[in-house]
Amino acid sequence: MDYPQRKRTRLQSFDYSTDGYYFVTICTKNKEKLFGYIPDVTENKVIYSDVGRLVERHIQQIGNHYQNVQIDKYVVMPNHIHMIVIIGCSLQGAESNPNLSDVIGLFKSGVSRELKRKVWQASFHDHIIRTQRSYERIWNYIDVNPLVWNKDIFFC
Repeated sequence: MDYPQRKRTRLQSFDYSTDGYYFVTICTKNKEKLFGYIPDVTENKVIYSDVGRLVERHIQQIGNHYQNVQIDKYVVMPNHIHMIVIIGCSLQGAESNPNLSDVIGLFKSGVSRELKRKVWQASFHDHIIRTQRSYERIWNYIDVNPLVWNKDIFFC
C-alpha cells in the first residue's frame, strides 16, 4: 500500500545548524486553544492558562538545554506560538550548533511529556531571517500579534 508523502517543510539545501536567526511558528494539534485567551484585542495581552504558563516556562528554558541557542522574542497565543530563535556558536563559545529541528523537537516533547498528552501539530513552520529589515518586521509581528488575534489565520 502506498502512503501519502508528507510535504517537506525545511529547505533541502540549507543547514539548519548554521549560525543565524530563525522565525518559528508552532501550532497546537487541531488548533485547540490550550494556552489561554485574549480578552480584549485592544490591550495586546494574552491571559495564559496553566498550560500556557508551562509552555512559556519551556520556551524560557531552551537556552538551558543548548548553550548556543537563545530565544530573542516570543509570544504564546491561544493555539500557537511564534518565536525568534538565535543559533550561534559565538553565543557561549560552543564548538558546534544543534539543528533547529532538534531544538524545536526537544521543546515540543518536553511540553507534551510534562502534560502527559500530545499537544502539538506535526512539524513546525520556519523562516530564515536574512536581513535586518526582515528581523524588524518579524519582531514587530510577534510583539503585536495579540492585537490582531481576531484577524489571525489561526483564530477559530
